[in-house]
Amino acid sequence: MTTGRVFSYTTKSNEKKYGYTITITPADPQTGRYPQVTRKGFKSERAAKSAMMEHLRSLEDTPVVHAKSFTLHEWASRWFADKSSSLRPWTRRTYHHVLQAYILPELGKMPISKIEARHIQALYRKLSNRLKPVTVHRIHRVLKTCLLAAVKAGYLDKSPFLNVEPPEHKTPPKPVLSVNDAFRLLAWLREHRPTSYMAAFLAIHTGMRMGEIAGLQWRDIDLDTGVIQLERTRYRPKGGQDFLGPPKTFGSRRRIVVTREVVDELRRWKQSQQEIERESWTPESFVVRLPNSAPPSPASFNNAIQNARKELGLPPVSFHGLRHTHATWLLESGVDLKIVSERLGHSSITITADIYAHVTDALQREAIEKLQRMMRSRRTNNSGSDDEEDL
Repeated sequence: MTTGRVFSYTTKSNEKKYGYTITITPADPQTGRYPQVTRKGFKSERAAKSAMMEHLRSLEDTPVVHAKSFTLHEWASRWFADKSSSLRPWTRRTYHHVLQAYILPELGKMPISKIEARHIQALYRKLSNRLKPVTVHRIHRVLKTCLLAAVKAGYLDKSPFLNVEPPEHKTPPKPVLSVNDAFRLLAWLREHRPTSYMAAFLAIHTGMRMGEIAGLQWRDIDLDTGVIQLERTRYRPKGGQDFLGPPKTFGSRRRIVVTREVVDELRRWKQSQQEIERESWTPESFVVRLPNSAPPSPASFNNAIQNARKELGLPPVSFHGLRHTHATWLLESGVDLKIVSERLGHSSITITADIYAHVTDALQREAIEKLQRMMRSRRTNNSGSDDEEDL
């Protein structure tokens, strides 16, 4: 009999959450193990129990398929259907496209228990002939996540990815602006696209993402302490309506300290909004909004940047490039990589190191050159002292 249980746990931020585990019967004849499915992240015991009961009802109508006959297509379909509700719209579309266009046409008919590292490596080699490295690496991440879920559910003893060499993926350096070009850009936007001006101002001075800026409300900003608390982001699914959702990752929910210059500009911006909107202004009002008080589409920010860039003859930088500009300036100023990673809201410092390897390499070369000049200087001085002693 398939059974389930609800449990509670405490997150790293000391928040109480609930989850459930379902044990599926009968046992897998190949392994003798009972497959288990665990879901976490529910705010209440009642919500977790309700989700568990719904899950159990869905399993009643689902024939048991064991690893011996479970094809990748069958498993991936179930995995994606179960996981899609927790994915952001863009991520959901990406997973679906990667599965349908690249993975399942090649490996979909194979039983998951028969998929080996050599099959996966052959897939990468074949796709590398016609796809960019970044796309092949995305395929790698989706397939790895899919099969790891099969291991966690008890349908695989181990993941074939233990012996897979990940496809080479180097993030090319992204164009960034010089300080002079950045302020030229802001001056043009202030005059021609004031709404996008404030969005660009925040991106350059804080490194916030486009959706984070679009979802920023005045209640998130403490102008007395100069701290921005990021709690949400604005999404626009393809062909859909904007909606507010949680930040991209756990690390994206963060505090950003800003300079006095940023505080002063935000005060002026806030006062201007309050004078225009009067009684309709509230702490829940969005910091960046259109003259009719409607929140702008995040994509409109990028359009404004492209117009300004072409008008001013600036490097081919996107709105997201303003975030990279901020990070590059921090690193070039000697700010520790961990601080930069936390400020950008990356889930790990490894991501920051990979993206900005070209910057840190340049800083290392500069440091080595300084060290070499110091060593040459001291060696010259010491040589002079030795000559005097010999005399």
